[in-house]
Amino acid sequence: HLQAAHAIAPWIVAMDDHEVDNNWASNTPQDPEKQTQLEFQVRKYAAFKAYYEHMPIEEPPTLRDMRPALKLYNKYVFGPAQIHLLDTRQFRSDQPCGDGRKPLCSDATDPARTMLGAEQEAWLSRELKQSSSAFNVIATQTWFTPYRYNAPPDGPVTNLDSWDGYPAARNRLSSVLANDVSNPVFLTGDWHTAMASTLYEKPFDPTSKRIGHELVGGPISSGCPWARDMEVMRSANPHVSHLNGQQRGYLRATFTSDNCHGEFRVVEDAGRANSPVFTDIEIRTKDI
Repeated sequence: HLQAAHAIAPWIVAMDDHEVDNNWASNTPQDPEKQTQLEFQVRKYAAFKAYYEHMPIEEPPTLRDMRPALKLYNKYVFGPAQIHLLDTRQFRSDQPCGDGRKPLCSDATDPARTMLGAEQEAWLSRELKQSSSAFNVIATQTWFTPYRYNAPPDGPVTNLDSWDGYPAARNRLSSVLANDVSNPVFLTGDWHTAMASTLYEKPFDPTSKRIGHELVGGPISSGCPWARDMEVMRSANPHVSHLNGQQRGYLRATFTSDNCHGEFRVVEDAGRANSPVFTDIEIRTKDI
């Protein structure tokens, strides 16, 4: 099935966490008490090698002083869209506050914390500022959209593995997007949930400047154990215009000179190979 999928359409790929270890961050595994630093580097190199062997990636992984690396982030242009493919795993700071869904602790607000690393962050800022494309697509592995799992006025409880756990890094990118970057659209996955949102320069503040949109593809096969938690808190996240963690599917996005049209496709029954596929909802960014 994977070979057939590669044969039918061109792929641009970047890994998230489960190719190596759940919620790994740079050189830190999720469970450092269960594996030494050397064991994790060996594991990461083996994962990078397997990924390279099965995905359309030009350069194989490198290994220097037991530090594996795989070149993933890059820029691509398709018609009216310039796509900036990010790597939010190899260079990020470790998740703050012990990870999970929590309020922000003091560690999370450290301005030195990064999601992309200094080199990739500078590259992205430069490419966005220089782009002349009608749409600037940012393909990122984890949600850029803020999402709170509790009601105000309490401080937001968020998923610290997403950009919510890296507020300084998100603020830096938001500032770039707020200054003459044409039609930013984030295309994302990770959270086992289809989603569409409007992005503002200041998280959870719709009175601040609107800086773009985010469309999140649904899970092809994974369930979403936290779907109900998200539905219960929909009213606390009015910037989210679509949310579906109950059904399996994918996102089809079409870019024209003046619009991004997202079709959220779902299957009737993910357990049947011949299950009907239909469009759950269509969203045009100029309408939200």
